[in-house]
Amino acid sequence: MVLADGVVSPKEMESLYNIGRTNYNLSEKEINEAIVASGTTYAIPTSPEECVKILYEMAIIAWADNNIDDNEIRLLHTYALRFGVNECDVPDFVNFLLDKAQNQSSEEDVIKELTA
Repeated sequence: MVLADGVVSPKEMESLYNIGRTNYNLSEKEINEAIVASGTTYAIPTSPEECVKILYEMAIIAWADNNIDDNEIRLLHTYALRFGVNECDVPDFVNFLLDKAQNQSSEEDVIKELTA
């Protein structure tokens, strides 16, 4: 997501590192290794909650620079489809996630709202 708009902003990187450390207990080295290997593989979430969590984190990173680029939206659409979101629901789903990220809603609230 950080590279989706072709510009790596410091705020996007800060969000990426914060999510990696806080949500996944990753070290800076592990995050750097993941960045280097980006685009080579991805894991399909095994639950709806995990799907929402990952896509919401992507939306947070997209909003980190206070600007949403079309490439960031396309990337969210692509991963929503890959994660099993119904094609007809993807635009509304992505818009919902971006709106919640812009308003800095908690991850827990977003997951509860979408998986209830």
